[in-house]
Amino acid sequence: MLDNTRKLLLAFVTLILGVVFVVVIATNALAVTAKTPIYNESHNLASCVVYNASKLGEWGINVSDSDCNVTLTNYPTGWKTEDCPLTSVAINNGTGTALTSGTDYNVDTSTGIYQMLNTTATMNLTGNNTYGFYTYCQDNYLNIGWGRSVTNLVGGFFAIALLLISVGLFYDVARDTGLIRT
Repeated sequence: MLDNTRKLLLAFVTLILGVVFVVVIATNALAVTAKTPIYNESHNLASCVVYNASKLGEWGINVSDSDCNVTLTNYPTGWKTEDCPLTSVAINNGTGTALTSGTDYNVDTSTGIYQMLNTTATMNLTGNNTYGFYTYCQDNYLNIGWGRSVTNLVGGFFAIALLLISVGLFYDVARDTGLIRT
């Protein structure tokens, strides 16, 4: 009887530790396989906005001013410039209206720099601000596709293994106590 008690205790401990470890493994796997989204990164363009004398009361972008080339905070460096450039880049004006890439601004996803252009959508920028939305790779990001797939499978296989160990122990106890006939 003592042997069955130990088996039951081991089965429950294995099951509980398995749940705890699966959560930790899955969290760590997600940390290296998921890109990080950024929302509403604010950049002030006051130094590159100029008064347009030909259109009274309007302010425009001085395209020749280097201050209109804005570097996003989490720009790619090192291996990320080629293997993991920025994705899902979108720029909004001060009122929250989405600007059009290639028309209102140009973006280089491998350097993280966007250049504002002088268009009707960028005239009179409210508060001279733009807001950046993008997704970037953190330094510990696993940039190999098959590596991300395998890493994401590890937690599942670990959970299955611990579940099978627990079920096996419960089955062994049930067989020893006569609940299951073999």
